[in-house]
Amino acid sequence: MNLLEVRQQFRILSGRFDLVDNVGVDLGANFFINEGQKYLDRHPMNTNRRAVGRLFKILHAGDYYINFQQCRSIKEVWAATATGGRWQLTKKAIEDFRLTYTDMWGSLTQGSPEHYTPAFLRSVPETDHLPPGGLDAILGFADVMAGASYGYNGVLIGPPPDVDTHIEVWGLFYSDTLTADADYSFWSVNYPSLLVMAALRSVEIFNRNTQGMKDWEAAIALELGGIDADSVEEEISEVDQMEG
Repeated sequence: MNLLEVRQQFRILSGRFDLVDNVGVDLGANFFINEGQKYLDRHPMNTNRRAVGRLFKILHAGDYYINFQQCRSIKEVWAATATGGRWQLTKKAIEDFRLTYTDMWGSLTQGSPEHYTPAFLRSVPETDHLPPGGLDAILGFADVMAGASYGYNGVLIGPPPDVDTHIEVWGLFYSDTLTADADYSFWSVNYPSLLVMAALRSVEIFNRNTQGMKDWEAAIALELGGIDADSVEEEISEVDQMEG
């Protein structure tokens, strides 16, 4: 189903004609559908391999961080160059990373990246609220975004590469927000009934109906349990002995 079809089904099952008109135009239902999708993405029983996403960016020579959106959790970071092959970066805690790379970012010796750390991109105030000239104090030194950090995540890379380097981030990512009527997502295509259930759960939360919310959560968990069982079957396929 695309978003329009999900929204039409939401109208039928919820009876909330104030949220979707009779031809399917959004009057507020999209909010609940997208909040439901986020709930499914975050659900602890959402363990299928489609929960993992891979983000690809090019880190230009001398650059030291990348940022991206929709990321819930960073799992691994890999690097690759045309001549150096592909290798995994070692994660460092932010404190250790800053102790390892102590010079101003623009002065760091460039080389083959070895480490990464999840970035703290927020400045106070946010950089889009700084007074004129306020950005000059952090450019080239501070590891924060030069624009508003709302909705962004990122990683710092050390040392900065001496050649353009492909960075591959493995992590848990939210599904793309459903906006246009023709939009699709993993949930709307493969499990539209679950997406509608999750949207109806969101409605119950805003109606302050605790029991209704719990009823939907129980139904969603039951459905996700079957999906999780399929993932387990895939993982154990062709495994015939224990390691150790």
